[in-house]
Amino acid sequence: MNRFLSNPTTWEPEEWNYLNQELRLTDQIAEDNTYSVTSAELLDPEQCADYLDRLQPLYRSSSRSLTASMFSKRYAFMMVCPMLYAMSVYRKTFSLTIDNCQLESAYFQLPTRKTWMPNLWLRDPSVYELQSIHAENNELYTQQREDIVRRIFADHLQPILKNISEVSSISRTILWENIAIYVYVLYENRILKEVSEDQRQRIQHDLDYLTKQAPADCFGEKRNPLAQFYTPKRVVPLSEQPQRVRKTCCAHYELPAPTDYCPTCPKICKS
Repeated sequence: MNRFLSNPTTWEPEEWNYLNQELRLTDQIAEDNTYSVTSAELLDPEQCADYLDRLQPLYRSSSRSLTASMFSKRYAFMMVCPMLYAMSVYRKTFSLTIDNCQLESAYFQLPTRKTWMPNLWLRDPSVYELQSIHAENNELYTQQREDIVRRIFADHLQPILKNISEVSSISRTILWENIAIYVYVLYENRILKEVSEDQRQRIQHDLDYLTKQAPADCFGEKRNPLAQFYTPKRVVPLSEQPQRVRKTCCAHYELPAPTDYCPTCPKICKS
């Protein structure tokens, strides 16, 4: 067992409700599993390619590479957001091994249509409490945080992104930026706006670690992709608020109408 997964606990009701309702962690198997998939299946080239092709009608995409880009956003949200939120806000963690994770189909009702928004189901839903006070200079917490980051990115996401990239001929850089954006939004637009003032400083330390200090090997890459894309925000044409402009294009604009360019798309935010 991982040495940091040795202090079992449970979710408080309000914690579980938040992770379930806001961050799509579920304890339910979907009744309609047409588009459900295990993370392990995404590691198999043939099964991964077949799954992306089956998703193509859902996204109304014109190519496997476009489907891969859109799917990577869904996948990133589920694998990154509940885990990092639990770490920074609740000081808890859980197993995110590839063998423990499964995507369960779910749909969200928009005003004019339903959109596919899968949930994350864990074979082993055990919860573990981080074993130290969450402080910037606490050596044990620093080790725990690095372990969690490594489990999310190097152990889980990197091998799956590599396989998705290979079977769909999409740049892994695009997939990594799709993931990075969810990390930034999670902390800047959600966590740091929700927590109290006394929590804000320590959570800012977590964001600084992710975007400035975490070593490349925590991501299984030659450089830290969260640092690579963490650029200053600036005024852009399609937003009243300053935005962090992407370095790569996710090709969202290629989807059928009513979709359009992302406000942070480099194609329309050229200097």
